[in-house]
Amino acid sequence: MEGMTSIPIQSIIGLPDINIDLTVVEAKLWVKAGADMRLSMQFDKGTTIGAGMDNIFEAGFEVGEWFVVECAKLNFGATVVAGSEGIVSSNGSWSAELNGDIILSGKAKVGVGVCDSDCEGKLCDEESWSGSKTFGIKGHIGSDDKYIKFYSK
Repeated sequence: MEGMTSIPIQSIIGLPDINIDLTVVEAKLWVKAGADMRLSMQFDKGTTIGAGMDNIFEAGFEVGEWFVVECAKLNFGATVVAGSEGIVSSNGSWSAELNGDIILSGKAKVGVGVCDSDCEGKLCDEESWSGSKTFGIKGHIGSDDKYIKFYSK
């Protein structure tokens, strides 16, 4: 069983989503938060019960311009995910994990020809570049092992 929700947190921190569209120039700024909760039961090799939760915070901006025969758009976002997971089994095994990720992502797009404000169109010759980088930490303790790992991908 799993459930997830995502809510705008502007009213909590006082920062509204901003969306400005002046036809030839467009800008957006956003902040979001969410949570993912899960419960599980497995019946192989004893009865195993698990529970976990992820908290997700995202912020980003986008800016673009469009002028009949050319366009450009730039997007950048940062997401922070903090999670926990635990299991216990009737066969004596157990574990608890904590993890945290910081995800940075970006995209750039340019176009020439008959382009719309999203830098797209049948007669728009567009080129785009994108990338993402994740930095994280994971800690585990249980009947099987204990460790802390740092990673990037």
